[in-house]
Amino acid sequence: ARKVKKTHPNKRLLALLYSTYRTPPRKLKLDEYVIGQFCIMGHLFYNEQIRQRELDLLTGMSPSVPALGIYEYQCNGAWPDLQRIYPRLLGRNIEDYHKAGARFFATQAARGFATNGINLYILTKKLWDVNADTAEIIDDYCKSGFGEGAKWMQKYFDAFEQRWQQSESFTN
Repeated sequence: ARKVKKTHPNKRLLALLYSTYRTPPRKLKLDEYVIGQFCIMGHLFYNEQIRQRELDLLTGMSPSVPALGIYEYQCNGAWPDLQRIYPRLLGRNIEDYHKAGARFFATQAARGFATNGINLYILTKKLWDVNADTAEIIDDYCKSGFGEGAKWMQKYFDAFEQRWQQSESFTN
């Protein structure tokens, strides 16, 4: 990081905080020129036990990672168009990541905009303004994208999200 800083002062290195490497370090602190990108599956967060465990790990990591980032699995390479419609939960997650100190965000690339477009729209709005009202963003998405069908589409998205919530994000 120091060598990169000398020759490329506007660049940073990136390290994935993944799997067993997500346990907060006791002695090590990353250089500010290393983005520590914490890999997380926020679509599981209707399960409060998982949510709390993951947010505790993220919060515990924050003091040791001055440039904390999130790598969120909005899709999965094996199932890129799997519908994971959870816009309200996603809005809450972005707020929690920000509170924990995360200032960088990335997600796995996908082609599933048609099936997961509402989540991607929430991401663009909340990452631009973490304090934006999630309900207003959902309303805007439905009105802008579906016109007179907005209320029916909102009911459609609500049904998906309610089912996801009832299943605790498909973890039981």
